[in-house]
Amino acid sequence: MRELLILLILLPVALLVVLSQALTDFQPSASQPTPVMIRVPIPTAVPVPTALSQRTDLFEQIVSVARSWLGVRYSWGGCSRSGTDCSCFVRNVLLAVGINAPRTTVEQVRWARPVSRDQLAVGDLVFFDNTCELCGANPTHVGMYIGGGQMIEAGDPVQVAPVFGGFYGSHFAEAGRPPGL
Repeated sequence: MRELLILLILLPVALLVVLSQALTDFQPSASQPTPVMIRVPIPTAVPVPTALSQRTDLFEQIVSVARSWLGVRYSWGGCSRSGTDCSCFVRNVLLAVGINAPRTTVEQVRWARPVSRDQLAVGDLVFFDNTCELCGANPTHVGMYIGGGQMIEAGDPVQVAPVFGGFYGSHFAEAGRPPGL
């Protein structure tokens, strides 16, 4: 019985060695047909992650996190769900998806890579000048672009607003893409 068990274990190994050697030694000649490669299709049920699907997931996550802040009241210098200002709202959304943004709007505009209006994508930052009195250097306000000409911004409260219409349309300054997007 023991010999049979050993034979059953060694037989597949010996077969692999013989086949491996035969394939290594094989040299097709003009009189021999060229071997045919057989492709085995990958089943479509197996999900294959791609860079595009990962980016799409990231953009969906950004919008989802930003939407979870809707209704939070505005608080100058605030940085929590009990009250936030615009730059900390943006910072917290990006931090939730693994991007560490600066704290203030002025720092964020320097940090983000400039993007033209016609190249805006979900997750880009949109900056506005002169949105309040005595509130410091421009830009004075930032929002998170969510597509379709809309942004989520920490007004009072955090809300969806048009980027290029209404109050913000006349104050639009520039847009920037966070590093990592």
